[in-house]
Amino acid sequence: MNLIRFAPAEEVADEMSTAASNPSGGRASTAHDPSLARGGPGAWRAVDLITLAIVGVALGVAFWGWDNSLYQVLNVASKAFPPSGELLLGVWLLPAVVGALIVRRPGAALLTELVAAAVENLLGNQWGTGVLISGLLQAAGVELAVALFAWRRWKPSVTMLAGALSAVFAIVLYEWWTYVAEYGWDWKIVYLACGVISGIVIAGLGGWALVQALARAGALSAFPPGHELLAARALDRARGVQVRGLTWTPLGARGPILDGVDLGVEPGERVLLVGASGSGKSTLLRAVAGVLDVLEPGDAQGEVLIGESPARGGDGRVGLLLQDPTDARVAGTAGRDVAFGPENLGVPREEIHARVAWALEAVGFPYGSAHPTAALSGGEAQRLALAGVLALRPGVLLLDEPTSMLDPVSASSVHEAVAQAQAATGATLIVVEHRLDGWVERVDRLVVLGDGGRVVADGPVREVLAERGEELTARGIWVPGAPAPTPLAVPPQLVAPWACPAPAAGSPLIEARDVDVVRAARRGLRVVRADPGVVRALTGVSATIGGERLAVLCGPSGAGKSTLLGVLAGLDAPTGGVVRAHPALGGPREPPYRWRSRELARAIGWVPQRAEQAIVSATTVMDCLLATPRALGLSEDHAMERVDALLQVLGLAGMGERQPYDLSGGELRRLAVATGLIHGPAVLALDEPTVGQDRLTWAAVAGVVLAARNAGAGVVASTHDDLLTAAADEVIRLRGGRVA
Repeated sequence: MNLIRFAPAEEVADEMSTAASNPSGGRASTAHDPSLARGGPGAWRAVDLITLAIVGVALGVAFWGWDNSLYQVLNVASKAFPPSGELLLGVWLLPAVVGALIVRRPGAALLTELVAAAVENLLGNQWGTGVLISGLLQAAGVELAVALFAWRRWKPSVTMLAGALSAVFAIVLYEWWTYVAEYGWDWKIVYLACGVISGIVIAGLGGWALVQALARAGALSAFPPGHELLAARALDRARGVQVRGLTWTPLGARGPILDGVDLGVEPGERVLLVGASGSGKSTLLRAVAGVLDVLEPGDAQGEVLIGESPARGGDGRVGLLLQDPTDARVAGTAGRDVAFGPENLGVPREEIHARVAWALEAVGFPYGSAHPTAALSGGEAQRLALAGVLALRPGVLLLDEPTSMLDPVSASSVHEAVAQAQAATGATLIVVEHRLDGWVERVDRLVVLGDGGRVVADGPVREVLAERGEELTARGIWVPGAPAPTPLAVPPQLVAPWACPAPAAGSPLIEARDVDVVRAARRGLRVVRADPGVVRALTGVSATIGGERLAVLCGPSGAGKSTLLGVLAGLDAPTGGVVRAHPALGGPREPPYRWRSRELARAIGWVPQRAEQAIVSATTVMDCLLATPRALGLSEDHAMERVDALLQVLGLAGMGERQPYDLSGGELRRLAVATGLIHGPAVLALDEPTVGQDRLTWAAVAGVVLAARNAGAGVVASTHDDLLTAAADEVIRLRGGRVA
């Protein structure tokens, strides 16, 4: 096998530096470009109104010129065949069709048509105010046609329908009762047929061709037709993915994470990549992105091609969306955040604006480009991160567990955003996910990685699930429709309170009453003219952690679950209300947030939402697990017994000498759970403890959590996991910072 080739980080940096310093490269900094902070896909912009006004005025003047110069020619033809004039009706329907096709918002057709009719009427014509009435009806037909597709589907067939309905509305509702009222129904039907044909050909097809020509000329760079043209051109940058004989062994690992992987993905194909925790899914994505040996040292063999050339990190052909969207956040506002990638590729300023607008619209981002990135919920942040990847115009789109930390509603919105974005660009799509629900109907192919980093199943999604569903379930894959896994039976003494013995069962260990948390928005280093205001994270919330009980905090992303968990764990100080701790926890007679770190650590074990925050020793997994027992002066022999047993239960056996940051995302989260339990606190505060787990490791984590409860600890967990919620003794539902 050949040694795999990835572009070194220094080489990529040099290319970016060259693009930045080369004036002919067209790179223009957007870091302080105020125009990226204006407007938004969901609101009318000044450029929309101005453009539609220009189109309407231009066509209105053209219609007036026709009425005063060439109309006599049509009169001669009408004497031989009265409905001949309707064969040109499509010309008068163009304002509505063209306006709707350029701006693509409700009311665009109406505004353009009325401007054209008003201009024609003001300049003087033989039809008088009838032009305005006819224009209103023509626009109504177009608005109805595009509304049928929710302003989302834009193809020649839709504009042809718009032209036809526009003609029907104008002729049936107006012309039949005015200009041709004296004709019989036979002639009226002929008039209608001629008008509909003209609407389809001239307004529908002609309007589509006109807008496409304007887009190719660069006149519509700020509008969807221009964005689509850019996306279509971007598809030539990658023709597919070829992975041949890829083997990857991280530095210090006993064996390879990936072992001789062969995988071919055709251009535009949609692939779902699944496997047990630690099977190498994220590693394979990083290899395809060309950043495998940039992020961690190791030995790589084989070949990874994007199109016909080796994978190279940073060249824009591949976009990688990380599991945690905060890892991709680089700017304070949405527009500048999305612009960061294209800017570093040396994209010209005007094209950056077009890419930002298109990407935000493609993912259904609900705010304008000036919206602060710090004020986004998890689902909104995931959409923004996806927009940042799409703005690169990658030919290959890689998504690493994009919905693992989201509530079902937010996850569904991300599923839809990904599907829409892929359909809009035609990019090759590879998604890594543990839970298949929501993806099965949106992908073409299912690839399964087994133990040892080898492909064990590959084929059409439903075919693989039908033929090998039971086998995949046994491997830990969350196959839709499979029975829920049962939490592992873990001996309670393994996780029993030790550093801080728990009070009697049912005793209230920590109580929060009418708690408020109000945060001042961060000003940063930017000059702001308005008061940034405050954010109310919690309002009047009460909760209790009882001994030998499991309480679950649930609710949509941004509901305040992690904030309440932080208050209960003594990590966050409330701005109102009262927090009390049971005297048996050993702390001073003060709220936990005022305790010293040693007092807090002895009584409360915390598992953060971002698992890497639990890593207090970057040397080895073993040192990380022993850090808290050592700091508290506990028996290291007893701690080692618990360490060995917990590593075995959580599927981390043999990893004690590994560097923590070399673990997979699921392994790192299980390590975080172990670090919160190892010293035996009386209270456990867990933030999304089951994220990123397969069925087997989920059963292990859930088993450990329930064992701690059964051993007398008070457990509170913030989660979107319905299965863990079902096992709870108490469920506290939050919405908008309040108990729902």
